[in-house]
Amino acid sequence: MIDPKGERLLEGAVDLHIHSAPSHMKRKLNDLEVAQEARAAGMRAILIKDHLTQTADRAQIASWAGDFEVYGGIALNLSVGG
Repeated sequence: MIDPKGERLLEGAVDLHIHSAPSHMKRKLNDLEVAQEARAAGMRAILIKDHLTQTADRAQIASWAGDFEVYGGIALNLSVGG
């Protein structure tokens, strides 16, 4: 739930650092739930990240399902070659 006092600050924003489920760690929300929350807040887009693998495929699915811009990428951690 978003604090109403700060909600206007999110309008048109892009969050470039979101760790969502599925993940090797427990997460509050999955990719689609995060996209839905961001869309409801009036954000423009989000970028989902994972410590162990790329997220481009998950982002595309969340974009289609949530009718919202979701981007993915790859964090250059040791688990993916550094």
